[in-house]
Amino acid sequence: MTSWHSVGVTLFITDGGGFREGRGESAPDKWWSKTYLWKTRKLQETHTMVYQQKLTPTQVARELRRNMTIPEKILWHELRNRKLAGYKFLRQHPVIYDPTEIPVKFYVLDFYCNSVKSAIELEGGIHKNQVNYDLKRLNDLKNLGIKVLRIQNHELNDIEEIKIKIISFLKK
Repeated sequence: MTSWHSVGVTLFITDGGGFREGRGESAPDKWWSKTYLWKTRKLQETHTMVYQQKLTPTQVARELRRNMTIPEKILWHELRNRKLAGYKFLRQHPVIYDPTEIPVKFYVLDFYCNSVKSAIELEGGIHKNQVNYDLKRLNDLKNLGIKVLRIQNHELNDIEEIKIKIISFLKK
């Protein structure tokens, strides 16, 4: 079976020759005609070319907004439209920490409140393997004057407690 994976999404070639997007769905049975293989190869080449280009911070943030994790969606539902004590949050917000480099160096914050210069970062399982990177990132954000609240994904099971925790963090 031939398919191309892009940020957790698999693109399958349909019987009509077009592409469809799927998440864990089974692929069509008719895979081995020359047309199908050619289109798959072209899709892979196009995808590779797009992601080898240097993306701007805004482009990266847009891609992350389109592909939010389930914990991010849960928390965003509680933060959006000034629902939490009137604070305005931005999701997947890019912050440039070294504009002198080309391309610029930046972080994308899960949730950011500009009025109090505070960020909320959700911590999934990957953060156990990147402790040094997280410490450097935390230090860089602190140097920019941004406070960071880190929340473990499993803590979202008690969303009311998390909302209280976030409000007290923002008022500090």
